[in-house]
Amino acid sequence: MVARYFFQCLICYDFLNLFTYFLFKNLPVKGLIQFSLSHYHAPSKFGSIVDSLYSGLSAMVLTDDWCTPCIPLKIGVYQGDPMSVVIFNTVINTLVDTVKNKPELGYKISNTRYSINILQYADDTCLVGNSPAACQQLLNTTEQWLNWSGMKAKIPKCSATSFQGSTGHSINPQLTLSGQNIPFLGNNTIKFLGLPIHIPNTSVQSKIRIKEKLVSLLTIVDKIGVTRRQKLMIYKLGVCPRLNWPLTIFQFSSTWIERELEATATRFLKKWSGLAKSANTSILYLPKREGGLELPSLLTLYKKLQVSRQAQLLTSSDPCVRRVAEYGLRAEENSKRVKFRPAVIVRNTMQEMPSCTRKGLTSAGRNAVVKQEITSRMSTVLNLPRQGGMIKSSKEGAAEIWAQTLNTIPENEWKFVLNAAHDTLPHNANLHLWGEKETPICPLCKKEKQTLLHVLNNCEVALNLRRYNERHDLVLAEISRTIILNLPQGFETTTDLGSEYSFPQYLAATDQRPDMVLWNDTTKSVTLLELTIPFDTLLEEAAKRKKVKYHELVSRIKGSGYETTFLTIEVESRGLPNLSGFSQLRQIVGLSKTVTKSLMRETTRLAIIGSYKIWCSRNNINI
Repeated sequence: MVARYFFQCLICYDFLNLFTYFLFKNLPVKGLIQFSLSHYHAPSKFGSIVDSLYSGLSAMVLTDDWCTPCIPLKIGVYQGDPMSVVIFNTVINTLVDTVKNKPELGYKISNTRYSINILQYADDTCLVGNSPAACQQLLNTTEQWLNWSGMKAKIPKCSATSFQGSTGHSINPQLTLSGQNIPFLGNNTIKFLGLPIHIPNTSVQSKIRIKEKLVSLLTIVDKIGVTRRQKLMIYKLGVCPRLNWPLTIFQFSSTWIERELEATATRFLKKWSGLAKSANTSILYLPKREGGLELPSLLTLYKKLQVSRQAQLLTSSDPCVRRVAEYGLRAEENSKRVKFRPAVIVRNTMQEMPSCTRKGLTSAGRNAVVKQEITSRMSTVLNLPRQGGMIKSSKEGAAEIWAQTLNTIPENEWKFVLNAAHDTLPHNANLHLWGEKETPICPLCKKEKQTLLHVLNNCEVALNLRRYNERHDLVLAEISRTIILNLPQGFETTTDLGSEYSFPQYLAATDQRPDMVLWNDTTKSVTLLELTIPFDTLLEEAAKRKKVKYHELVSRIKGSGYETTFLTIEVESRGLPNLSGFSQLRQIVGLSKTVTKSLMRETTRLAIIGSYKIWCSRNNINI
């Protein structure tokens, strides 16, 4: 858009001392404020109110010991007055209208009738010309307005620059205002409406600043003496919101965001969570329903903010802004190198939802970004043969229960289970793989490789030491307690947790000991319940083995005239509950949804705690 023109931009930071320089004496009768109100056809009654407010007003400084004489307030709008914003905008709009009367001097947007010669927000003014000479004419017009209104410009705080579209070189346009040279921007950086502008290389400078800001914030959090989870919460609620503005106003490549900002944040997040360096990062950023910690991903955050920005621009009430945004949309469509296209996402959403409000459009676009990011991360995890094994085997809803439970366990167990979920714990098989151990063999049984599966479920020595039984009984006790507290009238129960266990032999003579038996002689119904804490990849095999084991007993009880149900409940050794077993239990016992969810979370917690104890004893037969 700038190839054939000298594009000149004058940026005046705090261009006019407007809040304190509204003078009355230079204009006849009603002064500047009254003239502006009358010019824009404000009701005469409103003008009278303003006139009375600004006539003869004085103030004094009052303390316990002394006070000043009355100080007449002759200039400025009164800050804190609700009407001051309306009055201020009305007056400054006379400058905007004066400059806009010269559209031929502004920068013309190609193939449109629109041109831009002034950008105004409060007392920040930016003049834009199609050449240095045109911009000087705009300054001359501004000077006339200043003289007419009785205001002054702060020349030292102004900046000017000019650059040629064909080369991009920045030059000093040698502009003047009120007989004074306006400072050349050069290699300096200034802010206009919070946007840092550095003409030689604004993008590079912006990247440096935002990365420095991120590192500074993360370093501060890293040094404070709080728990791991508290640091993660500070990152979520304190660090990320402080990056919202720069991630909104600047357009970076998604590749740079991922490789620089997100990679930097991930290093700290892994450290705070205790996640191994080799672990896939998806567990940090995936939502809880997918078994993640639901921490903000800076890449996803950037994409959401850019979609919001494009939705604002493409639906702007200003036709000039919309036109510029449409140019950006076409540039995205024609680019073969750009991976992330926020304007295209917004355009597609507008086509799918033509009657949608701006708020709804923004929300729909952001949701589309989040959905795409989750899908991409899940695809990566599920394609990992080892690290994605647990998530791959989880049933719908189980991962969410597991993730919700993580906040209730101690920090050591929390660090353990995060790494267990990705099989990145330092067992001998991994240490051998990483070159830190000569042999992968288990030091207890001295037969098999010490894999995570072997440690948590398959070591013969650990089995003989009843380590797996302790974990099993810990979980079974909670299930038994919940059932007994909610057992319907007429039911009796017995649980295999000690010497008090007694199977009702009149149902069927047997020496087998199901984990729990529930029976009702009135309704002639029996439920045999077996708890299993298998490794997730062996869940179905474990359930099938239990059914085969008790098949004959179930048949004999049925033969005695009782309706018999055999129920297996599985809570995996890494904590994932099998929801189908708990759902059947809820129907049999009549548990409420709240009690059932609470039971699943508690059994998940106890299974993790039990597995952590087994893990800590993996190399020692005496613990």
